[in-house]
Amino acid sequence: MAFTFVPYQKKEYQQSQNVTNAQNALQQHQQNKPGDYQSQWQGQIDDLLKQYQSRGPFQYDINADAMYQQLLDRYVQQGQQAMMDTMGQAAALTGGYGNSYAQSVGQQTYQGYLQGAYDMMPQFYQMALDRYQMEGDDLLSQYGLLSDQEDRAYGQYMDMLNQYYAQLDRLQGAYESERDYDFGKYQYDESFDYNTWMDDQEYQYKADRDAVADDQWRQQMEFQREQARLEAERWQKEYEERIRQYNESMAWQREQAAMAAAANNNSGSGSGSYARNNSTLPAAKSSAKTSAIINGLGSADTWASRGVTRKEYNAMVRDRINNSDLSDAEVLYLLQYYGLA
Repeated sequence: MAFTFVPYQKKEYQQSQNVTNAQNALQQHQQNKPGDYQSQWQGQIDDLLKQYQSRGPFQYDINADAMYQQLLDRYVQQGQQAMMDTMGQAAALTGGYGNSYAQSVGQQTYQGYLQGAYDMMPQFYQMALDRYQMEGDDLLSQYGLLSDQEDRAYGQYMDMLNQYYAQLDRLQGAYESERDYDFGKYQYDESFDYNTWMDDQEYQYKADRDAVADDQWRQQMEFQREQARLEAERWQKEYEERIRQYNESMAWQREQAAMAAAANNNSGSGSGSYARNNSTLPAAKSSAKTSAIINGLGSADTWASRGVTRKEYNAMVRDRINNSDLSDAEVLYLLQYYGLA
C-alpha cells in the first residue's frame, strides 16, 4: 500500500471541570461586590455643620427678647399699680387732696419697679448668651455623635470591602493556578500526540519507501538477470561458433598433419617431420591477461552471495572473454579454468 499523508488533527483546548468550577466561583464572587458606600447620616451631619457655621457671632437685642418684654410689661403694670396705691395713700395722709408730694412719691415707686426690670437686663443677656452657647454645644454634640456613627458605619463598610478583595485575590489566584495547570497539561498532551503522529508518519513513509526500494531492487535484479540470460545466450552462440571454427581448424590441421605424415612415410623420413607439424596445434596457455580476468571477475561463490546464479556468472565470464583481446590459447585456458570447455 502506498504511503498516504494523514493531516494532523489538532485538538482545541477544552478547560477541565476544575477550571470551570474555579471560574464560576470567581465570577459569582465578583457579582457580590459591595456597592459604593451609602451614608445614612452624612445628610444630617452636613445640615448640623451648616447650622453651626451659619449661626454667626452672638448678638443680643433686649427689645427683641420676648421674655424680657413680658417681664418689663409686668413690672410696668405693677409699678403703675404701686404708683397709684402710693399716691392714694399719700393723698389720704394729706386730707384726700392730690398734691405734688403724692405724685412724687408715686413716681418714685413706679421708677423703682422700672429699675427692677432694668436690673434684670444683665440676667436676660446672660441667659440669651447661655442659650446661644448651649445651642452651639448641642449642634456640636449632635455633629460628634453622628460623625462617630458615620465613622463606625464607614469602618464596617471598609472591613467588608477588604474582606471582599481578600477573597477575590484568593479566588483569582486559585482560578489562575488551576487554569495554568490545566492549559500546561493540554500543551504537554498535545505535544505528545503531535510527536506520536510525526513518528507514525515517518515510520509509514519509511516503510513505504523501503517497500518501493525493495520492489525497484527486485525489478532491477530481474532486469539484470534477463540481460545476463540474453547475454549468455548470445555468448553461447558465439562460443559455439568459435568452438565450431576451432574444431574445424583442428580437423583441418589434423588432416594436414596426416597428409604430411603419409608423405613423410613414403619418403622415409616420418617421425621428425610429424613432430614439427604437430607443434602448430594450439594449446591452453595462461598469461597476464588471463590472470587479470580471473582476479577481476572474482569467484562464483562471491557472486552467488550477491544473488547471481551460476548460469548468470558463466554468462559474465563468457562476456568478459568475448570482449577481451585474447589468443585462442588464452581463450582455451580460460574456458578450461572456468569449466566451460
